[in-house]
Amino acid sequence: MACRRQSLLGRGFLYLAVLVLVVISLFPLAWAIFGSFKHSQELYNAPYALWPRAATLSNYTVLFNLSNFLRSFANTLFTSIAATGLSITVACLAGYSLTRFSYPGSKLLKRLILDTYMIPSILLILPVYSILTKLGLRDNLIAYTVMLTSSTLPFCVWLMASYFAGVSASFEEAAMIDGCHRFRAFYKVVLPQLTPAIIATGIQAFILVWNDLMYAKILLSSETNRTLSLSISAMFAQEQVYPWGVILAGTVVATVPVLLMFIFGVEKLIGGWSDGGVKE
Repeated sequence: MACRRQSLLGRGFLYLAVLVLVVISLFPLAWAIFGSFKHSQELYNAPYALWPRAATLSNYTVLFNLSNFLRSFANTLFTSIAATGLSITVACLAGYSLTRFSYPGSKLLKRLILDTYMIPSILLILPVYSILTKLGLRDNLIAYTVMLTSSTLPFCVWLMASYFAGVSASFEEAAMIDGCHRFRAFYKVVLPQLTPAIIATGIQAFILVWNDLMYAKILLSSETNRTLSLSISAMFAQEQVYPWGVILAGTVVATVPVLLMFIFGVEKLIGGWSDGGVKE
């Protein structure tokens, strides 16, 4: 009986700790969402109050009337989708190659890919800036997209290689015995088994790219090529021009795509983390 009480007490403390962490994590987001519906004067007079006294959509009206914000949203959407798509495509091919083919240096290459991801991105800023400037590709969305792809690719390759390692090779071998060539077996037999893993990796890559500020701040300078992170950062720097309600509305809009992707893809995300493939 005493052991059961101790177990219930320990579980209660665990649930309480998790609840506290959830509240701490979600409070800034909730404050930003509710604050975006407040008048600027109310934000200054009662900054810690969560619920607005008189909700208003004026902040969102002002925000969406800013042409540079909508352009920034479109730029971020384009670069995020393109970089994520490129990363996943290359990662699937590279991960399959690293796990299915044995060639000199394959194990070393896999280790180097992981080591590359562990290098702090800040160390690459100066050489990347220098190279793109000399090539005349600075302030270019295509070059920026390629840069984002290269920054997320090691992580995606490492994840996909671990997922492919958990898929039985007997499936594709049976398909090839029946006359299916290697690429068709890869596309028709192996990839469908890894759908949760691919979606999980894609969601993580998309979030990394969508939230990028460091590379954008260094590589993109013109207003027409700004991303959402840059636009919101510029609003913070000019808070005398943009009311806090408009700035909060911008942060909420920037958060919505990531939240929607996580909400609708959470099952695939968890499935990709836990399974990653069909075990032998």
